Amino acid sequence: MTLTQPARSEPPPPNNLYRQLYAWISLLSVAYPRDQVVKSRIQGAERIPGVAPKYNWTYPSLAIIAKEEGAAALYKGFVPKVLRLAPGGGVLLLVVEATLNAFAKALGPPYV
Repeated sequence: MTLTQPARSEPPPPNNLYRQLYAWISLLSVAYPRDQVVKSRIQGAERIPGVAPKYNWTYPSLAIIAKEEGAAALYKGFVPKVLRLAPGGGVLLLVVEATLNAFAKALGPPYV
């Protein structure tokens, strides 16, 4: 009796693409307020000698924006950012996965 390797069941590429798009959108929704909104506020703050800027540090700036403008202000510009980045990120991850699978098939065991 010989043991055979079970067939690897991988979802077809469109399913991978959808999962990867979902992952990018999830990541952006968590990181966007800190990475984009606060960064822009800190960089755009007018520097006056002897006066501390309103937006100085990341987490206090998040609190100031949420308190003064509401939580929705933390996501200003989120939709255009997602529409620009998520498809490209999904395609990138799909290409990486396809390339890794091609190398695994070409190299054979133990890489399969």
